[in-house]
Amino acid sequence: MKTKKLFVAIMLLICASQLRAYDFEYGGLYYNIINENEVEVTYKDKDEPYNINTAVIPETVTHNGKIYSVTRIGDYAFYGCSSLASVTIPQSLSKISSGAFGGCSSINSVIVRQNRPLEISADLFKETVYQNATLYVPTGRAKYYKDAVGWAKFANIQEME
Repeated sequence: MKTKKLFVAIMLLICASQLRAYDFEYGGLYYNIINENEVEVTYKDKDEPYNINTAVIPETVTHNGKIYSVTRIGDYAFYGCSSLASVTIPQSLSKISSGAFGGCSSINSVIVRQNRPLEISADLFKETVYQNATLYVPTGRAKYYKDAVGWAKFANIQEME
């Protein structure tokens, strides 16, 4: 009898964890733990996109007293977030998945804090975003972004302090 109750409890835990697409929330964004030191930004629920105007992705986040480096924006993280107007990408990021900003048609500014352009797919953003949004990059780095796949599609690239 105890074995059966334990089995049922374990199955309930497994099912509950599969309903949630994230490991924890921090500062209004949702994260999955990649390894003992890194996390990725993810979606809250596949059927419920973010409803935010600004996404400032931090370099690090804290969960259960542990500090994690934010190194990725995961698959479909902001997919369908039609209210998203501004995104800030930290230096710590090493990957942005190709579907991360799918359906985000209101983005008007992308702030990148990286000196070297991160490799991204050429269709990371909608064509209207590439045409209408401003890509802000560190001072002296615009020429690198103008030559980088994906980033070069931005019609307006400006340097910032």
